[in-house]
Amino acid sequence: MNKSVITGELREDPKFDSTKSGRDLCTFTLIAKSAVKIHREGRVEITRRIDYVPCIAWGPVAHIVKDYLRRGSRICVEGKLCSRKHYYAPDDPNSEYIEVMELAIDEIEFIDGINKRD
Repeated sequence: MNKSVITGELREDPKFDSTKSGRDLCTFTLIAKSAVKIHREGRVEITRRIDYVPCIAWGPVAHIVKDYLRRGSRICVEGKLCSRKHYYAPDDPNSEYIEVMELAIDEIEFIDGINKRD
């Protein structure tokens, strides 16, 4: 099963775009904060951790992201981890492929409520 649920806030405003075939997409980075317990010599230490999760939304979900989310919006997302390859420098014919791992969003829950972007 490939399913991830992450709660966090947007690092920056989402970027809306369309593929050459006309499919709409929206990308953003989700900041996920957590606490990790480390057991050392009979003591428990709590370490704070911050992960930056690249996310992509397609179709109708992309339009929701574009219309309602902005930097700092707190959301809970559900999706699938996906990898894809693309050229590092698309304009350079000698450019090499790089592989990107991102969360393809299926569902979004608004933690702070829904506010239409200006």
